[in-house]
Amino acid sequence: MTWLAWDPAAGREVMVCLPRQPLPAAWLGTWQLTAQRAARLEHPRLLAPLEIGREDQWPYAVYPREGLVTLAERIATGTPPPSESAQWCCDALEGLAYAHEAGQAHLDVGLHTQVIDANDHVALIGLGLAWPLTRPQPPGTPAAATARQPLDLDDAHQRREAAERDVMMQGLLLHLLLADHPPLDDADLSSVAERIGREIVRLPWTTPQPVPEPLRAIANRACDRQPRQRYLSARTLLRALQGWLEAQAQSAGGPLSALMDRVATVGVLPGRRGLASRIARLARMEGQRLDEMVELIHQDPGLVCALLREINAAQFHGHGTGAVTSMRRAVLLMGLRGIAQTAQGLRPWPGALVGGPDSPAAHALEEGLRRACMAGVVADILCPPGTDSQETLIAAMLQSLGRLVLLYHLPDEAAQIERLQQPAPPLAPGEPETPGMSREAAVAAVLGLDLEQVGVTVVRQWGLDSQVLSAMHPLNRQAPVRKPDDHAGVMRATASAANEIIEAAHLSPPPRRLAALNQVVQRYARALDLSLKEVQGALVDARRQMDDLDLLAEG
Repeated sequence: MTWLAWDPAAGREVMVCLPRQPLPAAWLGTWQLTAQRAARLEHPRLLAPLEIGREDQWPYAVYPREGLVTLAERIATGTPPPSESAQWCCDALEGLAYAHEAGQAHLDVGLHTQVIDANDHVALIGLGLAWPLTRPQPPGTPAAATARQPLDLDDAHQRREAAERDVMMQGLLLHLLLADHPPLDDADLSSVAERIGREIVRLPWTTPQPVPEPLRAIANRACDRQPRQRYLSARTLLRALQGWLEAQAQSAGGPLSALMDRVATVGVLPGRRGLASRIARLARMEGQRLDEMVELIHQDPGLVCALLREINAAQFHGHGTGAVTSMRRAVLLMGLRGIAQTAQGLRPWPGALVGGPDSPAAHALEEGLRRACMAGVVADILCPPGTDSQETLIAAMLQSLGRLVLLYHLPDEAAQIERLQQPAPPLAPGEPETPGMSREAAVAAVLGLDLEQVGVTVVRQWGLDSQVLSAMHPLNRQAPVRKPDDHAGVMRATASAANEIIEAAHLSPPPRRLAALNQVVQRYARALDLSLKEVQGALVDARRQMDDLDLLAEG
């Protein structure tokens, strides 16, 4: 415990740390020795006590108060930004690492044992005061020895366990700071630490301030259910947080950073219309064909993105080599219950869009999602033998991700970009129209970045492999298509062809639609062995699947 007290002899406020309960008389000597050892450590992130003593069976340590507030007092004034929370944890970890290397442990890391000075730097108080901690004896221990015994700091194994507990509790504290809510709804982090293993601690996707994906991964790993997945020393967690802070400092600011912050706050995409019906249908699919379940998932790009992010998170590490890049494998690993839970976490249509489901922004996003789904189906059908059609479907869908993110998170800018692409009326009667900007030029003019950069930035944070990231880049339409010579090249070419087919079928005027499709076929004929008949058949199947989805949404 940490108490605010008044020292009448010195005429000043002080902080008093003491165990949560009185100690047995036999343990007081052990406590006194441990506290004195810890007090001899000198480090800027370890606050030295003014006095160590005991009153009856209550040992205590007194710390200065002037110019200091506890972390609990500091966050009561408002939620700190993620970078500030990470920096505070770095300060504390520097002190913990020094203490651990000196053979000391804290064992009650929390809001009440970290203080902040006027320069916004954190220091630890209460080092060594939680001792002696106790551990249960193994079954069969003689009755005389069944009393819980104090841990021995001189034992290397027990000292390592104590240090690992400190690191995990610092991870729980980071979780609390980022979420602005105690993990497992338990404000006592020591109690939470005892529950990890039986229960899972994960940072929620909705937080008061957006949490970048790399920092989220660090926080989740620090308090992972599996001990081998956690950071096993204060130095390793410290390096991870410092690396993120350095990267953040280099890339801070700019429209892409602001866009990624919004993505972290409200999610990548909302669920499409009929999400509730799809969740209910998924829940009834136990025992049905896997292909039917996967086809239903593919009809919602928002759900696909959520599953890719979730399945490649730290809690699923150990599922095999490489990232999960197909919905078939996601279903096998997560099961229908896990899929349904992820679907329930999506924002229902139209998500965070202002104006409701009938707004122009919602209609534009709905059309974009529909076209992305159709491109995925076309890529699946046209995928050459020997290439994973499921991965190719995902690649085709993700080629539209940058545009979809723009339509959802920046609808006003997206509308402005669309206007810039439209031809301007002639300056005088009889003169030709002034051509509109290309999509790339319009995006650069409005946002100063490109859509591919947006999509790849989002997906890179999910931990997908380089093949998928490469396939997300559409082929240059101004250059001839060469026959790909590897798996990644086939995926990229097929995904690019599928998106060009969908664009030709939807954006070309009806009299020119067949000619536009034929142009795409000729462009990819040699590289992918395409024919116009195959392309038209794939379009028919894609439209059928979308019509079925519309009926499901209406039902």
